[in-house]
Amino acid sequence: MTPLPPVQCANCRENTIKQAGCERCGDAPRYGPDDTSVCYCGFGCQESHRRSHKDHCDFLYGRSRLLRAALILKRALLAYRETVYDLDLTDMQEQEGALYLHHNERDAFVHCPRGPFPRSRLQGYRSYHMGAALTFKQGATSMALLSPLARMLFEGNIGPRSESTEIS
Repeated sequence: MTPLPPVQCANCRENTIKQAGCERCGDAPRYGPDDTSVCYCGFGCQESHRRSHKDHCDFLYGRSRLLRAALILKRALLAYRETVYDLDLTDMQEQEGALYLHHNERDAFVHCPRGPFPRSRLQGYRSYHMGAALTFKQGATSMALLSPLARMLFEGNIGPRSESTEIS
């Protein structure tokens, strides 16, 4: 195992090989140069730096909660659409970076049978191709299905169970 390169402590600016960072925002996704993670040479420096780090930490922690919610919502929509699929999809083709879905046309006034996604007919495609086919023309459906779940996620009503909510 190769040793980690020295980093600068966010508080005292000394080089350190200890890379103890902020546990709250350490796993947040980074999108820009200002989104660097903080490292400290010890607990004393972390305590001293807490007040100046708090606002940035809150921002990054919010970003990680948003990413978690987005991943949960995406999985929920894809799971629903894999079970309740309403296109008569016959083939998919990727050409020059675009995905083309081929399906049999249907009359808009005729009830469309719903069933499982035809995964067996579409072997050899990547998971993001399947995701694109599953979410094709699903804007209104996704809003209707996922809005209540999103509300619960952002209000904090979904997560690890606390001892007070356990059923005996």
